[in-house]
Amino acid sequence: MVSYIHQIVNVIHFNYFNQVISWEQRKLGDECLEIIAGGDVDKIKLKENGKYPVLANALSDKGIVGYYDDYYRVKAPAVTVTGRGDVGHAQARKVNFTPVVRLLSLTSKHDVDFLAEAINQKDTILESTGIPQLTVPKLASYRIYFPPTFDEELRIGKYFSTLDNLITLHQRKYFNAMNIKKIALLKFFSTLSHEIYRQFTNSWEQRKAKELFVATADKGHPELPVLSATQDRGMIRRDENSINVYHDKKNEAGYKRVLPGQFVIHLRSFQGGFAHSTIEGITSPAYTVFDFSDTTKHDSEYWKHVFTSKEFIQRLETVTYGIRDGRSISYNEFLTMEFIYPSKKEQTEIARYLNGLDTLITLHQHENLKGGLL
Repeated sequence: MVSYIHQIVNVIHFNYFNQVISWEQRKLGDECLEIIAGGDVDKIKLKENGKYPVLANALSDKGIVGYYDDYYRVKAPAVTVTGRGDVGHAQARKVNFTPVVRLLSLTSKHDVDFLAEAINQKDTILESTGIPQLTVPKLASYRIYFPPTFDEELRIGKYFSTLDNLITLHQRKYFNAMNIKKIALLKFFSTLSHEIYRQFTNSWEQRKAKELFVATADKGHPELPVLSATQDRGMIRRDENSINVYHDKKNEAGYKRVLPGQFVIHLRSFQGGFAHSTIEGITSPAYTVFDFSDTTKHDSEYWKHVFTSKEFIQRLETVTYGIRDGRSISYNEFLTMEFIYPSKKEQTEIARYLNGLDTLITLHQHENLKGGLL
């Protein structure tokens, strides 16, 4: 099954056509019953809700500009192709509809899911007018490879239609998870929420950063791996970073040691320059490495979310003057900031919740199965 899927993908990508003798290349215009360009909208008949959608482009439901109750121009199944804007994007349509200007529509004896996917893999042939656009004659000139049987088309079309549904599902879940995280961050880290928590529970304390954190400068460990600071992944091994940064290995004895659970200040505040480390290594002596004054009272995973929150970065800019002129974060100025924070137990619960949301977000980002195959 896997090898069959790869064969399908390779055929649609036109990589192995010389090997797939049974597939035939034919002009799209010869294989379609009709290819038409959309027309003007009858605004008198156009409604917000109705039976037949009026489509302006092929970008899924975003292309719906309204509905007609008792009229449609194209009978489904059909394929729509955008002639302006996202030129060349094709979408299978299973409901009767009316296309408007700049939207091309075609009906065919072929499976529409297969046909839409095949069109999407083509390099768009544009008119030479200076304006990116696709016309009926240009679309009709597309040369598409077709399998020998309609049953094979159906199987391929169903496969990609299923992938499209999975992608849509994961995109929806991704945006839902992002919205939940946004609300959670406001709840946990906004100044107003902090004041409310402090007033109604004794477990939230208020302290200045200088009472919570202490800088470290443990040098003389050249045997440890060199770490790089990143904005999205915290501290990582330099040899795992895609950016190759040259450094003189003879200087590594002067690098600062970083332990799991510690933080490294490496950038200007408006860029979010506090990197959390989950591994041991050494980093540039130009960076500030700091830890908790009392590690028994704090969960570094919780503070990782604090230091990357929009609320914290905005507060940090008020004490680090001139940062947009190139000034880096001042650790001494950071120490003057005040924090309201919960007990370690609550910190751990909040961190676990936010980490779970991050895992969901990452999962739905990576579940782009179709992109991974094509």
